[in-house]
Amino acid sequence: MSEYSHAELLEGVRARNAAVLTFIYRSYFPMIQAYIVKNGGNDEDAKDVFQESLIIMYRYMKMNPPPVIKDFRQYLFGVCKNLWLKLLEKKRPVNPLPGEYNYEIEPPPDSAEVNASMKYSIIQKHFLTLDADSQKVLKLYMENVSYQEIAKIMGYKDENYARRKKYLAQKELMEKVKSDPNYQDYFD
Repeated sequence: MSEYSHAELLEGVRARNAAVLTFIYRSYFPMIQAYIVKNGGNDEDAKDVFQESLIIMYRYMKMNPPPVIKDFRQYLFGVCKNLWLKLLEKKRPVNPLPGEYNYEIEPPPDSAEVNASMKYSIIQKHFLTLDADSQKVLKLYMENVSYQEIAKIMGYKDENYARRKKYLAQKELMEKVKSDPNYQDYFD
């Protein structure tokens, strides 16, 4: 996925290398953002958690040798996820009622969860670059709205034109996704 090895990414965090930190942000932030938004947070929470996780990693590596890891993405995801869960814990009521101590412990993310999150992030990033009409047509299509209804909503002359607009929007999106530098790492 990267032009940096796992060790170079860790060293870049430790050394506060701007190029490496920019690469980490561009490559991994969408995955963290998608996870936090999916789990009760917002974009600001995602930015805060991502930044704080990098600071935690930096402080740890200033006092300890870099950890031996196989996958930087999963390591970063784990740090962000643990930090997010701690923040959620603080937001819970201070005096829970008796019997409300059944907290489920979520297993660590497996590569399938991380891959699905990254796929979603890549698609979402490119979806947002489409023009407003293309986005709306694809959203309606994904909501199982009929082509006839799409034509009516969008003001198209007939359902064949709506079908064509959906095809062109989908084609443009897939071309953008396939040209993404991370495409090979997450899509078959």
